[in-house]
Amino acid sequence: MATAEAPAAVRLEVLSPVGPSLAYHVGWIAADSLYVHGGVEKVGSKTPSRHLHRFQFSESTWSEVFLDGLPTLSHHAAVMMSGRFAVIIGGWTGRQRTADVHLFDVASAHWSTPRTLGFPAGAGLSSHAAVALASGDILVIGREGSLRMQRKFGSVFLLHGDPSHGTTAVFTYSEFPMSTASRSYL
Repeated sequence: MATAEAPAAVRLEVLSPVGPSLAYHVGWIAADSLYVHGGVEKVGSKTPSRHLHRFQFSESTWSEVFLDGLPTLSHHAAVMMSGRFAVIIGGWTGRQRTADVHLFDVASAHWSTPRTLGFPAGAGLSSHAAVALASGDILVIGREGSLRMQRKFGSVFLLHGDPSHGTTAVFTYSEFPMSTASRSYL
């Protein structure tokens, strides 16, 4: 019997020790920078942040980006579209779960909140995941629930919208059609 060798030691190097101290935030990479938005800043806090931080790779520096319209969120999701638009999806506002969509145009450094349709009334998303699909839609998987309900549901949605329309954009949720098959194929 062969014995497995111990894995080589992993070496990590701190590139910048002064980044933001956050949990439950989102991040995306665009234009030679890592952007980090929202989250909570203190252990045990239920109050989300509206801060936007940027790590510029070429200079190895962190900075805070001050803009009007920054949403206050934690437990949200983000995807990049067209290499220019960060689409921020759902999250915790400090008062309720939301399914709202927020857009950050990296090129113009502008935030907008497009109209959002199709999500179940009285519910929102938190601690979910999202991924941009080749079709241009966004697959959203995760925890759907309202503020007052004990039971949370794992749900799958397709989110469709064009971020290049900015403030006139409309994002629409539709339930993702899921079919399951027997493992025995019967």
